Amino acid sequence: MRGLAMLSVALRWALVGMTLSMLSNAIFEGSVIPSILLVGLPAWVIAFRRTFGLIIDFASPVAAWIVQCCGSFRSLATAEGVEGALCLAVAVVPSGWPYWKWLLLALSCLLLMTGQIIDVAGEVFEVDAAAGDDDMLVRYSGYVGVISSVAGTLLGQVAGSAIANASITAMLLTSAALSFGCALTRFRTRDLMPSSTLRTAETVDETADANADADDVIDDAGTVAAPSDTSDTSDASEDPSIKASTSPDQTDCCGHVEHDHADRNDDERDHHTHHTSTERSGQSDEQTTRPATSRPRPSSLTTTKLFVASLLLALIPSLWTSYALLGLGATYGGDALTILYACGGIGSIIGSFVYMRGSHRLGMRRIATIGIAATAVSLIIVLIPALPAACVTWLINGFGYGLLAQAVIVSRQLLLHGNDLARFSGRSRFAFAIGSAVGTWGGWLGSAHWRLLAAIALVLCAGFVPLLRAMPHTTTSSHRA
Repeated sequence: MRGLAMLSVALRWALVGMTLSMLSNAIFEGSVIPSILLVGLPAWVIAFRRTFGLIIDFASPVAAWIVQCCGSFRSLATAEGVEGALCLAVAVVPSGWPYWKWLLLALSCLLLMTGQIIDVAGEVFEVDAAAGDDDMLVRYSGYVGVISSVAGTLLGQVAGSAIANASITAMLLTSAALSFGCALTRFRTRDLMPSSTLRTAETVDETADANADADDVIDDAGTVAAPSDTSDTSDASEDPSIKASTSPDQTDCCGHVEHDHADRNDDERDHHTHHTSTERSGQSDEQTTRPATSRPRPSSLTTTKLFVASLLLALIPSLWTSYALLGLGATYGGDALTILYACGGIGSIIGSFVYMRGSHRLGMRRIATIGIAATAVSLIIVLIPALPAACVTWLINGFGYGLLAQAVIVSRQLLLHGNDLARFSGRSRFAFAIGSAVGTWGGWLGSAHWRLLAAIALVLCAGFVPLLRAMPHTTTSSHRA
C-alpha cells in the first residue's frame, strides 16, 4: 500500500477506472462460451468472432486516428459509455425474442470495435495522468499487471462464466454497470490532472505544423528567431502575452512545441507555463506550453524495433499455445487443461508482482531480458513428454510472457507521447494482429506436430534479443535508448 500511496491521486483514479474496465471486459469474455451453449448459437460463431477480432485489429490505425482527433479523454470516456449503453440495450430486449441470440453475437463484435479505441486512448490517457513523471508511470504499470492477472485472468472470467450460467441478462447488466462506472472515473481523473496536461490533439498538431512551416531558427539557448521582420519582432516583445507564448520554456531543441503529457520528468514540472489568455471551457484537453527540456523523439530504428517486438509478442504464443493445449488435452484428458490454465494464471500473477517490485530499479530492458529467458526456458521444458513438465512450462511461460509484454508496452509509453503515442499504439496493434493471424494459421498447418511448433517458437523467441536496445535501460529520460 505504501507503493500505491506514491502514485498521484489522478493515477489512483486512473487505476480504479482501468480495474473496472478490465473487470467489465473479462466478465463479458468469460461469458462468451457459456452464452453460446445456453442460447444455441452454432459452433462456427467462435471462429467468426475470432476472425472478426483480427479484422478489427487490422483496422487499429483508425482507432489511433479517432484518439488523435478527439483527444484521449473524450475517446476513452465516450467508448466506455457506449459499451455500457450497448450492453444495457441488449439486456432490456426480451430474451424470448427469436433473434435475441444474434444480438449477443452483434454485441460481442461491437465491443471488439470499441475495445480498440479504449486500448489506444487508455495508453495516452495514462501518460497524461502521470503528469510528466516517468517513475510514477512505471510504478503504475506494475499495479496494472497485478490487477490484470488477478481481476482479469482469474476473477473476471470466472465470474462472467458463473453469472452467464445463471442469467445472461444479469451478466449484461453487470458489464453495463461496470462500463458506466469506469467512464465516470475518467471524469474524476481528468479533474485531478494538472491543467498543463490537458490539450486537444488537433491544437497540438496545428502548432507543430505551424512551427515546421515557419522554419524557425533555434539558437544555442533554445530561443526561437522568427523569420518575420524586425518591427514585428519588437512589437511582439512588448506584449506580455506574446512574450509568454514564445519563451524558451515552450520550445524544445527541435523548434516545435511538444505535447505536455509527453514530458514526464519531475525536474521539468516547475518549468510549465500557461497561456494567460486561455480559459478552461469544460473540454477534456487544452493548449498549453512546453518546457525546453522535453525528451527528443526516438529514432525511426527504435520505433521499428518496438513495432517488430509487438509482432513477435503475438506471433510466438499464437503459433504454439492453443495447439499444444489441444495435444496435451488429447493425451492426458480435459482435466489436465484445467491444471495448465491454473499454472499459467499463477505464473502470470507472480510475474506481475516481480514486475511491480523490480521494474523501477531494473528498467524495461532488463525486465524484457528476464521475460525472454523465462519464455525460452518454458519452450525447452515443454518438449519433455510428461504432464508435470507441461505444468512447469505453463507456470514459467505465464511468468516470462507477462514480464515481456509489460516491458514492450511500457517502453513505448516512456519513449513516445501524445499523437506520436496514439499513432504508434494503433500501428503496434496492427502488428499484433498480423502476428496473431500468421501464428494462428501457421500453427494450424503444423498442429499435428505441436512440439515442433514449440521448437519453432523457441527460435522466434531469439528474435527479441536484437530488439532489446530499443527499450529504455532505466526509467529516467536521460538514459533513453
